[in-house]
Amino acid sequence: MLFSHLILTSILPLYTLGLDLDTSDSSSICDAASIIATGALHYYDGSTYGGSVGCFKPPYYWWEYGVAFGSLIRFQHLCQNTSYEDMIYTALLSQAGDEHNYQPTNQSNTEGNDDQATWGLTVLEAAEYSFKDPKQNGNPYSWTELAENVFDAIYKRWDEDSCNGGLRWQYNKDRGGYNYKATIANSNLFQMSARLARLTGDEKYVTAAKEIYNWIMGAGLAYEGEWGTEVYDGTYTDDNCTDVTKVLWTYNYGVLLGGTAYLYDVTKDETWKDRTNKIILGSQTLYNNSVLYERACQTYNICNTDQRVFKAVYARYLAQASKLIPDFEETITGLIKPSAEAAAKSCSGGSDGVTCGLSWNDDGWDGYYGLGEQLNALEIIQNLLINDRDGPKKHK
Repeated sequence: MLFSHLILTSILPLYTLGLDLDTSDSSSICDAASIIATGALHYYDGSTYGGSVGCFKPPYYWWEYGVAFGSLIRFQHLCQNTSYEDMIYTALLSQAGDEHNYQPTNQSNTEGNDDQATWGLTVLEAAEYSFKDPKQNGNPYSWTELAENVFDAIYKRWDEDSCNGGLRWQYNKDRGGYNYKATIANSNLFQMSARLARLTGDEKYVTAAKEIYNWIMGAGLAYEGEWGTEVYDGTYTDDNCTDVTKVLWTYNYGVLLGGTAYLYDVTKDETWKDRTNKIILGSQTLYNNSVLYERACQTYNICNTDQRVFKAVYARYLAQASKLIPDFEETITGLIKPSAEAAAKSCSGGSDGVTCGLSWNDDGWDGYYGLGEQLNALEIIQNLLINDRDGPKKHK
């Protein structure tokens, strides 16, 4: 999967067909997903001699590791394939940190609120889909309890001293971005609270979710307009959060709509259903000829390492919304299917002929490759099965 630019360019014309994907056939979907997952793990460091368990190779960041393991947990559930169970289990526990809240010392120089919350969402995947239980193997915490630890650690950082609330992007004052209240940090915490409410039945998480969502909207990080909701990137504390960075990213839409869908399932309040619908409508500006497109960076061919995994996050929670709100199933399937077909065609590069690309609008592989490209394709394809499998576990 790792090649020089010269080799990539020279082999590009050899593969144009991509993966063989029949979007109506679960076996075909899982065969394609398995190939893509295998490709993603070519970048995993924890299975190599001297490598770090739970970590992927440079240039990937710790939050992306969390996204990857969440995708693999969903692969196990959606395709009933336990090939990676032990590897995932070991990785999740290895990164939990001494306080069991996903603040490992080996990431102390890079971890922000959004990174930590990403891992919290990953262990919620494990809890909701009854992934191998750590308590049954002598560990002190269940997946749900680990997620609660993450939530508690982050929620304590809620900052009323600037902008009337909200989370800063970074929690370390010495780190760049401390003066930025990022939508992703707040949306991740919002979704965590909604899912913990659903999983535990504890009303305090509903209260927290409503507080976080109201702050996001009140600070202008999302705007509910006539044609749907726009979700922006963040705002600076330097000007008391009056100047919003109005860049649109797929993952901000995905995390926010996932949270509103979960909260609808908890409360059955039609307001949350309507909010979910409006975010989905607003997200359609992120499609190009019915295919998902990271417009803010793909338009200019400037997507960085982080941005090249955003579509995976969006695809995951868009699909989850169709499971939580069945009335949206037809609409969401209509959004997923064309992108899944296009993603499969993009997975036609590399020396193996099945390496996935970034652009799904090209007729074949575009020459990009990496962990993000693999996870994007994995999520959009495997989630074709979201409504054929049991939904996430919840409090009775």
